[in-house]
Amino acid sequence: MIMDKLTFGPRWIFILEGLATIVVAVGAYFFIYNYPDTAEFLSDKERKFIRDRLSSDSDATHDETFTWLNALKAFKDPKCWLYGMAFHTTSLPLYTFSLFLVSLPLHIPLREWTSNHR
Repeated sequence: MIMDKLTFGPRWIFILEGLATIVVAVGAYFFIYNYPDTAEFLSDKERKFIRDRLSSDSDATHDETFTWLNALKAFKDPKCWLYGMAFHTTSLPLYTFSLFLVSLPLHIPLREWTSNHR
């Protein structure tokens, strides 16, 4: 009886997860920097290296226009097809379980469910 008053069942899981998220978010605010210019622990040489690396990696700095030839190259690239297959073979079962299992108790009569608590 005392344990029933002290524990709120599965609600504690959500409370603890929420508190952990808040603690990590507050810590991340002080330890994660927005850009190399704001990180005081980097030297000027390291800042320049990171800025150059970011600009060479960004698609916004390249003037590449759409062409059907590039689209055809992407369709012929096996890596694109493998990525698409990997994405769909991992996401399809996850969505299936997350959407189907929620509705499963609605279709099973309540008398068929058993409980350890009598």
